[in-house]
Amino acid sequence: MSRLSRFLGRYRVMQEIGAAVGSFLVHSARLTMRVYHYYRNREETESLLRSGKRIIFCFWHGRLLMMPFACSIRNAAIMISQHRDGNFVSRFAERLGFQSIRGSTTRGSLAALKSMVNAHRSGLHLVITPDGPRGPGQEVKPGVIELGKLTGSPIQPVTFGASPRRVMDSWDHFVVPLPFSVCVFVWGNPLWVPPEADKEKMASLREKLQEEMREITALADDLSRELATGRRYRRRDVEAEPVGSELRKASD
Repeated sequence: MSRLSRFLGRYRVMQEIGAAVGSFLVHSARLTMRVYHYYRNREETESLLRSGKRIIFCFWHGRLLMMPFACSIRNAAIMISQHRDGNFVSRFAERLGFQSIRGSTTRGSLAALKSMVNAHRSGLHLVITPDGPRGPGQEVKPGVIELGKLTGSPIQPVTFGASPRRVMDSWDHFVVPLPFSVCVFVWGNPLWVPPEADKEKMASLREKLQEEMREITALADDLSRELATGRRYRRRDVEAEPVGSELRKASD
């Protein structure tokens, strides 16, 4: 994360103020944006979202900012880093309506994994950034696949692209959409982890998820620039089904 979040992580009062201000700014900026949704498999994804079944939402750490607006689901637990700057991020996530669980795939992973499984059993959806908390960026760590195996819930990859935007000088290249930007959410193909999956199968699924997430992220970036500028950036080798000509709010 940024130097600002590390600074806020040292002071509790500043954390609360920063989280409140940050939440207000994000919500305000969201109201000015044009938002579109694209799907790799629209029928399957929308069926999952309507089903009421618990889902593991999966997106890159650098695309975290707009994810609360991807859909109307709020009864979810999100894993937040145990590092000091995670204190601020945790409060920010709670301001946006999520329950935070401290941990990662590299530090306190077993306890965090158990907490996420318990949250799942209590009826919550799960939210994971599989390349967090310290990267490398856009590399899926094994934890999300293990979570899919333990819970039996589908892993739903999702990302966003925005134009115009700012990209932070951080390990995750954190993306901040500017006011009045075009924001494109791209939903990838859901992935299930069989309960009998062995290490080889889980490694294969990890690679499959990583490839899917990288593809939809590139697609989201291309589509957002295309819709904002009228120029064609979309890669010909990646397909997605758009919502159509309708402009759809992320909260729908």
